[in-house]
Amino acid sequence: MNGDLIIPKGYTLFIPENTSLRFGEGNIFFVSGTLEMAGSEDAPILLTAEGENWGGMVVLNASGTSQLRYVQIEKTAGIPTPGWVLTGGVTFYESAVEISHSIIGDNATEDALNVIRSPFEFSYVEFRNTPSDAFDGDFTTGSAMNCSFHDIQGDAFDVSGSHVSISDSYFANIADKAISAGEGSAITLENLVIRNVNIGIASKDLSLVRVSNSLIDTAHVVGLAAYIKKPQYGPAMIEANELELLNTAVPAICQTDSEIILNGESIPTENIDVDAMYTQGILGK
Repeated sequence: MNGDLIIPKGYTLFIPENTSLRFGEGNIFFVSGTLEMAGSEDAPILLTAEGENWGGMVVLNASGTSQLRYVQIEKTAGIPTPGWVLTGGVTFYESAVEISHSIIGDNATEDALNVIRSPFEFSYVEFRNTPSDAFDGDFTTGSAMNCSFHDIQGDAFDVSGSHVSISDSYFANIADKAISAGEGSAITLENLVIRNVNIGIASKDLSLVRVSNSLIDTAHVVGLAAYIKKPQYGPAMIEANELELLNTAVPAICQTDSEIILNGESIPTENIDVDAMYTQGILGK
C-alpha cells in the first residue's frame, strides 16, 4: 500500500484468509465502517510494514461489531497525520470489536492496542514485544479469555473508567504492571498466571479489583498495590482469594484509606508518598 487505505462510513470491509497488506512508512489503515478480517489457522491475515514500520490501524465510529480472527498486526509506529496524532498502533474508538486467535505487537507505539468507549471481547490473543503498554482500555466494557501478554516494557493490561474481566490468561516479563486499574474501574480476575513483573496488580483511584485462583511469581517491587494517584478520585481496593505469591519479597502495599484483603486477611495500611514513588519509578511510569 503506497498511501493510506481509507474505508468510508457505512461500508463493511471483508478481508479473506491468506491476505497480507504491507504499508509504507507513515501510512495508515482508516476504517469508518465495520471491519471483518476472516483469517484461519492455516492461512492467517497479516498487516505489516513494507519497510521498518507503518502508521497503524484506526476503526472510528463503526455502526457494527468488527471481528478479527487469525490476524497478526505488527510494526506499527502511531498515527502521524498533521493535526491528528494517535499513540496506539491499533485503535478502536466507539467501535465494538471481537478479536480471537490473533497476535498484536512488535510495535513502536505507546499502546499496541487502544480501545476507547468501545465494548470488546478477546480470546486467544497474544500481545508481545511492546515498548510501552500492550492494551489500554478507556471507558469501556469487555472481557479477555485465554490471552497471553509477554515481553512488555510498560503495563500489560491498563484500564481507566472501565468494567472488564480477565480469565485463564498468562503474563510474563512485564517491566511495569501486569494489571493496572484506574479512575473508578472494576476488574474481575480469575485463573491468571503472572510471572517476572515489577508490580503484579495495581488498583488506583476508586477502582475495585477482585482476584481469585491466581498466581503471582516473582514480582520485583510488590505483588499487590492499592493507592491514590489522582486526588480527585479516592482510595482503591483489591480483594484477592486463593492468590498464591511466590518469590515476592513484598506481597502488598496499601495506602491509608485504601484496602487490600489477601486470602482473608486485611493488609495494614501505611502513609505512602505516591508522587515520589512514581518519580523514582517504583510505581511505574
